[in-house]
Amino acid sequence: MDKVSVYEIQSPLRAQYKAAPETAWVSDHARTTGADPCDPFHATVEPMTGAVSRFDWRSPRVGGRTTRPTPGDILCAALASCQDSAVRMVANLLAWIWSFSKSRLRGS
Repeated sequence: MDKVSVYEIQSPLRAQYKAAPETAWVSDHARTTGADPCDPFHATVEPMTGAVSRFDWRSPRVGGRTTRPTPGDILCAALASCQDSAVRMVANLLAWIWSFSKSRLRGS
């Protein structure tokens, strides 16, 4: 894989955000759909419109029984990916060689 420079990639963004700070606003979204309106324990979440990945979820603490991730699992996955991305970007900006990364996040 070719070497990626966060500094170079983000250079135009930094200039844009300095000139127009309001353009730095990010609005993420997700939507859920339930296949069966009579089943409140299971649904699917789509992390963004047109996403290639969708997650089926379950609510085990209130009676749902499957091997699907819970909403808490999905939240932990999102937070772990943010943490991992931030560490990798900082390492890249500091010119550190980052050969392996693994994040583990637990919530209770």
